[in-house]
Amino acid sequence: MATCHAYELNTHMALSELAANRWVETDQSALGRVGLRWDLRDARQRFPNSKGELRTIVDLIRDGAQFEDGSSRLSTRPGNHFFNPTDGSGLHFPGTTYAASPDWALEDARIFSPQDNSYRDAREYFWRGLTLRDENERARNFGASFQSLGQIIHHVQDMAQPQHVRNDVHCDSWFCVVTPGYSPSVYEKLTDTASEIAAMDPKAYPVVYSATDTHSFLTPRQFWANGGKGIAEYTNRGFFSAGTLDGTIPSPPRGFPRWNPTPTDIKQLLPGTSLTGSVYFFPTDVRDDYRDGIVEIDQRSITESIFDADLEKSNPGQPPIYSLNRFNYASARGFLIPRAIGYSAGLLNYFFRGQLKIGLPDEGVYAVADTAPIGCGTPCGFRRVKLKLQNTTPGEGAMGPGKVVAVAKYRRNWCYTPELSGNYGGPKFEGNRCRSEEYLSVSSPNTGQTVGRADPAATYMFDFANDPIPLDATDLVLQVVYRGKLGQEDDAIAVTTADISEPNFIAMNNVTDYVFDNLGDKRYHRTSSKIPITSLTLAFADPTATPLPLASLDSLNGGEHAQIAILTERTNVRYWLRTVSSAVFDPDLAVPFQVKEFVLDESGGTPQYLSNCPVFLERGIYRQFTRSFAQLAHGVVSTTAKSVLPESADAGSTEGQPSALAKLATLDCYGPPAPRTGGLYDFSEMTPLFTPQSALAWRINF
Repeated sequence: MATCHAYELNTHMALSELAANRWVETDQSALGRVGLRWDLRDARQRFPNSKGELRTIVDLIRDGAQFEDGSSRLSTRPGNHFFNPTDGSGLHFPGTTYAASPDWALEDARIFSPQDNSYRDAREYFWRGLTLRDENERARNFGASFQSLGQIIHHVQDMAQPQHVRNDVHCDSWFCVVTPGYSPSVYEKLTDTASEIAAMDPKAYPVVYSATDTHSFLTPRQFWANGGKGIAEYTNRGFFSAGTLDGTIPSPPRGFPRWNPTPTDIKQLLPGTSLTGSVYFFPTDVRDDYRDGIVEIDQRSITESIFDADLEKSNPGQPPIYSLNRFNYASARGFLIPRAIGYSAGLLNYFFRGQLKIGLPDEGVYAVADTAPIGCGTPCGFRRVKLKLQNTTPGEGAMGPGKVVAVAKYRRNWCYTPELSGNYGGPKFEGNRCRSEEYLSVSSPNTGQTVGRADPAATYMFDFANDPIPLDATDLVLQVVYRGKLGQEDDAIAVTTADISEPNFIAMNNVTDYVFDNLGDKRYHRTSSKIPITSLTLAFADPTATPLPLASLDSLNGGEHAQIAILTERTNVRYWLRTVSSAVFDPDLAVPFQVKEFVLDESGGTPQYLSNCPVFLERGIYRQFTRSFAQLAHGVVSTTAKSVLPESADAGSTEGQPSALAKLATLDCYGPPAPRTGGLYDFSEMTPLFTPQSALAWRINF
């Protein structure tokens, strides 16, 4: 196959980079929704291209623009880069017919010979990059999706070259066997000027699909032809091409309304030339139906003159031969290049247009798990995720039917142990050595789903039973991925990413098998007068609005404990705790809950893997957050408090009267006393010690 590119590769790569820039400028949340942390050029975010080279996102898009023309000048791919919007045909000549550009680039219908980098392929790669569990496969598919998008917008740019919107074959290779012969494109050669493109204003033409215009292009194919608004239609009706000046192929009309030549002194065109005379340029009206039929004038649409080596001499006495030269091409580029950028960026926006919003369900947490072996299952982890889901795609595109999956992305704390001694602050935590590579847990798909726009949003449950989110997950983000009908597109993808809390551990301790001598030695002493709690309920949403508590215990006796783990928002979390017992414990209603998280502290030289609060030892087991029910020697019963009280507040009031509120520690990075130093917070002398195996099982309503 002879070479018949629309633009030179450097031109395509420059246009694609500008289009990628415009994409993220007009949709600044796009990369974050996908779950990508850094910008287009950040070397920390690289994926392999089809050659196995690790590339940034913008480089992958540039690679696609380059690879679409094939790996050699004998590639047949460029033959599929033509499209005549007046009849839907692609490149053809006796004995050879190629696929029309949108058929090849989109593969939205079966065509002559399938390829691997179409819009349909990019969509499949994107889905796999979001949902496959293997990190290397995810990276490979992400790379393939961005490279394929570069190859697709290469076609959009080709539609801004007049020869490619009509059957104007051209060849600049010596191997011109299967084409009509050697006929290089002067337009392409003269457009291979990166400096000229760099000098153009990339914002000279609007991005044709964005949040400000979601109605002009409703399917990918419409970017090519759309009732006059497609880029191929604009180029076809507005600009001439070298091989079709004889009128055998549809070209812009001549003679009306502006077929009066404008003479231009050749010395003005070529300063310093010894030539004399004038060059006659014909102006042409160029109509832009995307911008409501606005008409601009291409003052140098075509030339009547013998001007340079690219033109043939006119025959005396015969009608002039219309010709195209570098000045015609430069004038056309002023119209076409900005549109090539605007339409390419618009197609990128369209591909990533699907948007979702997730929020907490009525229960106030995304997931809950009993951490006790008796209640957690094997492997221990979060098996259900609930959330509210809303279609927030700009425009009126309905979402559904389709399938929806939830994806948890995380790193594992390899130092984790069930008693939390391997968490930050515990003796088995080893810092950066504990941090794993990235993992995924993927839910079973919910099929036949419709995601509405109503507020409040509907609640969805995602089943992770086959792939639980582990209790040692850190750096956790939650994604929801939809695939199905979106507006008029039958197989679109929408994704959102939320940075939620990692597992937070909440323990309940009944230590009333001991009594604290608050007026004597300030130590705990064993007692047979345990205070059983016959009902304990925990909720993360107002109990008056939710009929069932999130978790409950029928009984929690002296010397017993229980613990659960939750996934929730990172801020503005509250809990409600209620108890029933023979003693009066203060109810905890709407108490703010400070979420604790692992972080990779990158503020210094070497990143440090740590947490915003350390765990602490409490009766043989490490805790992240506890509520302990304790009794004082003079009939006072207490629960833990939100924050540490000074030691002077631990004792009862003066004159032997018990303190009404003497509360144990916790939330604000509680630092326990040294063992056997005494005080209300020192449980070190209590036996038996708590263990994960001795924890009671919760009744969980979720």
